[in-house]
Amino acid sequence: MNKKILTILIFILSISSGLMLSKSIAKKVKYKIIKGYFINSNYVLVKIENKDLRFTISKPIYDKKLNNYYFKGQTTSHFLISNNVDIAINTSPYEVKQNMFFPKGLYIYNKKLISKQITNYGEITIKHNKIVLNPKEEEIKDSDYGFSGFFVLIKNGNYKKNFKDTRHPRTIIGTDKNNKYLFLATIEGRGVNNSKGASLNEAIDFALSYEMDNAINLDGGGSSTLVVKSNNAPRKLNFTANIFGQERYVPFHLGIKLPN
Repeated sequence: MNKKILTILIFILSISSGLMLSKSIAKKVKYKIIKGYFINSNYVLVKIENKDLRFTISKPIYDKKLNNYYFKGQTTSHFLISNNVDIAINTSPYEVKQNMFFPKGLYIYNKKLISKQITNYGEITIKHNKIVLNPKEEEIKDSDYGFSGFFVLIKNGNYKKNFKDTRHPRTIIGTDKNNKYLFLATIEGRGVNNSKGASLNEAIDFALSYEMDNAINLDGGGSSTLVVKSNNAPRKLNFTANIFGQERYVPFHLGIKLPN
């Protein structure tokens, strides 16, 4: 084989291998981290391609004496590592009794109803690793997993700005009209990082700015935490509104494992 033909073959092989590498990199990129400033506050949003995802939520513990299920608190970072997921966020409101955590609103784990719905609270269900925001009643009954947020911001494109104007740090989950993307977001507040927080009406505007068709306000305040895995370690994306920016120990999280 003469040198000219050999040179051409090497050139073609290098181009094709480069294209294969770029395609493999593109396939691995399944989410995007977006940081910005909305009205009076910094925010971070993770936009995830809602395809071939695997979801994990906090596991209940059964207490024979109570004849009831309870939950332990942990940081969102610890939840991410202990459940081997790529993205994690805090989720449901809760109450504390005798150092045990209990859900406020809907909670379903492995088809077992742990806690019933509360009127006007937003709900999220998971069935065969498909996530649904603001599900129908039959979807709730047929779900594998389910959990509650606080208030519904947008339901099937509809919303009402009838909330109080009190500003707090916020945790928001949303999907677009075609359920192609899942959005997880935190808005900072309470003076942290020069942020005042957002009212629920402003949270609606924030969700609309990313064309969310369904959006639910999750547990916010000092609980509001969004974490991703980086080099096999948790990386907190937002400043948390606690002493020294520490993560709060909370009972409820959502974890997402990206496709390989």
